[in-house]
Amino acid sequence: MAEATSQQLQLAPQYRPSTPIAVKLQGHFARGGSVADGVRLVEELERGGRPVTSNASREKRSAERGTRLSPDWQPSDMDVAFALERGLSQARIETEVEKFRNYWTAKSGAGACKRDWSACWRNWIINAMERGYGPSNYRGQGPGTRNSANWQTRRDDQHAARAKLRAFVGLNADPSEEERGSGGDGPPFRLVLDARRG
Repeated sequence: MAEATSQQLQLAPQYRPSTPIAVKLQGHFARGGSVADGVRLVEELERGGRPVTSNASREKRSAERGTRLSPDWQPSDMDVAFALERGLSQARIETEVEKFRNYWTAKSGAGACKRDWSACWRNWIINAMERGYGPSNYRGQGPGTRNSANWQTRRDDQHAARAKLRAFVGLNADPSEEERGSGGDGPPFRLVLDARRG
């Protein structure tokens, strides 16, 4: 069949192709290319130069890009061990598994595809620990708890900073704040301008 096509092209030397695909195809057959290769060449050129790929190469490309999380995903034994090593209780791990699965199955777009879901889980656990959802929260020492050992120190530092600001800028405290004293739990400290005029 390739011989017939080559012979036909040789019999019509006056034929000048008018499209870029036809020019490439004529060159392909002039070099003795097969019809099957010619068909692949046309498909590739019609796709804008992207080569025609087999199912195996499509699957490989998909694996390189990543996959979405399965709705029935469960962490592997190694994933659970990672969370346990960082001090999370089994109950907290189960909660994080549910949050992780809900988040990633609901997320849309390219950002929802990951190449390594175990690595994504490890980052999820690390971030949960950094946000204060780790084991220290179970003893009531996490962020936002008033019985934290650092709470009083932070409060004292805030009052000292306010006093320095007042002294530096020449502002006086609002009398209602002074009446409450430095240990008040009311609204944030307000400053008012000194009424003295120079």
